[in-house]
Amino acid sequence: MEQLPVEYKELTKEVDEKNHTTLLLRHLTTYTEKNRCDYFIHKDLKGFLLREMDFYIKNEILVIDDIDTTDTKKFLSHLAVIKAVKAVGKSIITLMAQLEEYQKKLWLKKKKVASADFLVTLDHIPASLYEEIGQNDKQREEWVKLYAIDKVKLGKGEIPGMKAEYSVPLTPQFLKENETLVVDTAYFSSEFKHKLLASIDHFDEQCNGLMISSENFQALNLLREKFAEQVKCVYIDPPYNTGGDDFVYKDNYQESSWLPT
Repeated sequence: MEQLPVEYKELTKEVDEKNHTTLLLRHLTTYTEKNRCDYFIHKDLKGFLLREMDFYIKNEILVIDDIDTTDTKKFLSHLAVIKAVKAVGKSIITLMAQLEEYQKKLWLKKKKVASADFLVTLDHIPASLYEEIGQNDKQREEWVKLYAIDKVKLGKGEIPGMKAEYSVPLTPQFLKENETLVVDTAYFSSEFKHKLLASIDHFDEQCNGLMISSENFQALNLLREKFAEQVKCVYIDPPYNTGGDDFVYKDNYQESSWLPT
């Protein structure tokens, strides 16, 4: 704070009553919002800009009073201005359209799936894979963190009829007695993942949840074929229009601006 110029130090003392923050923080937030915005690629930028140029010429350049065919010199001069504006405009629009088309090709280029993993409870996994699962330290450590399985001991009555307790590595018997534990294939090799998927019949039909980490456009295209005409409702979580939070995006739109769901 001591390294700030004097004029900036004053901003740290002044308070913006409306947003309940300092003026400096408000200015920084505004700057961030202006420089972080969604980028939309126009489907037909050239056609759109040509229409806008024609509208501009008709409303800003084509003055009715100047269209006087009795004064040939004035008429031709006015016509020359319109032609010049249109010629320059077309050149600029052509260049911008070429750049936009190239961006569109890059945007529409199919993206590769970086990784695909599955969460499967032990009761859906063949017992023949239990030994390999029990020897996986990363999976065991996650279970300790999430479910405290290291607290499972014999003779303390935690689970009636229990015959196996926590150990390193985990035993197949322990896994069998705790078949609701969730196996995350991200901790296993591709070979294990293939064996697991091959052991479950009609795997896709048994999946009851799907999470995709991706850019929206690419994710929706990926899902379009599989879920076509099956989606009845989409829930979109908006930023609630508070206008007073520390979001990096604008959250002061009117409610009617949000897509109805």
